[in-house]
Amino acid sequence: MNKNKIAMIGLNNAKNLGDPLICACTGHLLEQAMKEQGIDGEVQIIDLLPDCLKKKKKQKKQGKNLLKTCLSRFRKLFQFAKELQIRQSDLRDSYLAYYREKLEGCSLIVFAGGGLIKYAQQENLNVSISGAIQAAKEKQIPVAFHACGVEGYNKNNPGCKRLKEAINDETVRIVTTRDDFKTLSECYKERDGLYIAKAADSAVLAGEILGIQKKEASRIIGIGVIRGNIFENYGTCLSESRLVELYGDVLKALKEEGREFRLFCNGYKPDYLFAQKVLEYAGLEETYLLKRAESYEELVRQISGFGGVLAARLHACIISYSLGIPVVGLCWNDKLKYFGEGIGHPERFLSPEDFSTKTIVERVLKAIEEGYEEEAVKRYKETSKESVSRIIALMK
Repeated sequence: MNKNKIAMIGLNNAKNLGDPLICACTGHLLEQAMKEQGIDGEVQIIDLLPDCLKKKKKQKKQGKNLLKTCLSRFRKLFQFAKELQIRQSDLRDSYLAYYREKLEGCSLIVFAGGGLIKYAQQENLNVSISGAIQAAKEKQIPVAFHACGVEGYNKNNPGCKRLKEAINDETVRIVTTRDDFKTLSECYKERDGLYIAKAADSAVLAGEILGIQKKEASRIIGIGVIRGNIFENYGTCLSESRLVELYGDVLKALKEEGREFRLFCNGYKPDYLFAQKVLEYAGLEETYLLKRAESYEELVRQISGFGGVLAARLHACIISYSLGIPVVGLCWNDKLKYFGEGIGHPERFLSPEDFSTKTIVERVLKAIEEGYEEEAVKRYKETSKESVSRIIALMK
């Protein structure tokens, strides 16, 4: 008998190591659930934004910008709009062809999780997801979304419309979200037969899946950095120079408290370069910055060496939580706020209006002192396993 093949679609090649970690953890949970339910199967990872189509997107974007410049000079707005429509259609066709090939012989499609249900950033996500679901419909393969982030809704945005249409296709059976269930249920969901629920991000189980434990005696505080323009990109008036000062002043305050700390990043180079600026501002040598992790295993091991963490990247926070390490988050996006609420510690996830050196340092030290309530952690992690178990049951 041939094995069942699950096509797990995710951002497996992303430079931010949180996304490949999601894929690894979701793949493990899928395999574990198949074993528990007596299903003989294997997981095939399919990249949601493959390099071949990323390059095509880049070339088209350059052409679009050039075209926009030329047409604006001659005020040929109609032709410009028509050209954009043609290019978008070409890209959809490219993704559809990609998935028609990749999904051959699959019996289930699972979107691995992460911030996928969004349209304002990474605009090609909605085109890729739409192409995958169209190919699934043609091949009559059931589809599920596991613990995906829901980031906003705009009924007039073409990308948002495309996502909503795809999610409500009859081939989609299950959608679970790690964060904004209200927007998923009230704005995106239309079809009665679509099952939706909350579920924790798969990476909350990273520690146990990878067999990595925290160093119990560590008193080092990990400072997880993020690129300097992230807040401005997401609509908050917090400049890179101000963010450098904020991080730097926190380091100075911790040093005055006699606390040991190290800076780290999630593997994304702009984050690492920003960390160097922070060290320069604070007058600290490079030894305070851990090397840029090159794999998600290396990132998890780095974080396991801390006794507490202050971070702005969501998966630096999630990995810390998976290891039982108290974490305080600096929120540039609602997904961090939702994570704080999900784990029962919204007070540990600060909005920009709360960004002061005193407040941040106090929250970090208090979090380290308090830790987590073990039963609450266990219940939260279980929601991710339950979501995957329900998805695997679609194969029966």
